[in-house]
Amino acid sequence: MICRLDKDGAWICPPDTEPQAVASYPVTVVDSIGAGDAQCSGLLAGLAACWLLAQAVDLSNRVAACMVAVQGSSQPPDWNTLDEYFPHAAPQPIFPTC
Repeated sequence: MICRLDKDGAWICPPDTEPQAVASYPVTVVDSIGAGDAQCSGLLAGLAACWLLAQAVDLSNRVAACMVAVQGSSQPPDWNTLDEYFPHAAPQPIFPTC
């Protein structure tokens, strides 16, 4: 289970471990349209790449933060944009294919 908490990040509740907080990435909100879709797409991208749930939720929080920091929801961030906005975020995990 994932409980999204807007600017307060998210909680994840995997079936085999204790609940865990996943921090948000503070930005100045310009336009919140598409934030939920952006967060879901970041999560699915991380899971499709075989990332651990906490890493995929962290990615989804970064993608959503990038989206709300700009006007309009037409262009999702690429890796360079994510690195530019959040240079101190965890590096991209590398895992074998699923």
